[in-house]
Amino acid sequence: MFVGEFKNGERVLGEILHNNQLMFDGTLRNGKPHGKAICMYENKPESCEFYKGQRVDAVFIQRIEFKKQQLILVDQNREMNQRLSANEAKMDQMTKNFNSRRQYSAPSQGDNYGNVLVDKATDQAIGAIFNKLF
Repeated sequence: MFVGEFKNGERVLGEILHNNQLMFDGTLRNGKPHGKAICMYENKPESCEFYKGQRVDAVFIQRIEFKKQQLILVDQNREMNQRLSANEAKMDQMTKNFNSRRQYSAPSQGDNYGNVLVDKATDQAIGAIFNKLF
């Protein structure tokens, strides 16, 4: 609904209401919002600006861009979590495979120096695999 002024049969200044709720209060050109006005956002008034019926103020444009960026961030987060889960599964499997091979190839209990070398090599290998995956 429109409440306001008409000139030559066209709306020029006034309020546009939807279900008796104010949506726009300002000037119109060729029947469309045009120029500075007050718009409602989440039941609160805010300054807004229109050009030939299209809202062009920075707050509105930033709000739209922010919503787009939020969606992109959600998608990226989901993809990263999937990759992380897959990499963790690979790492677990590689660790199990490495440990099962180590049990058969480790030096005897009396060879402490050999055990230290095997442990150090194991740590380096796992570190290298982790760095390669991530």
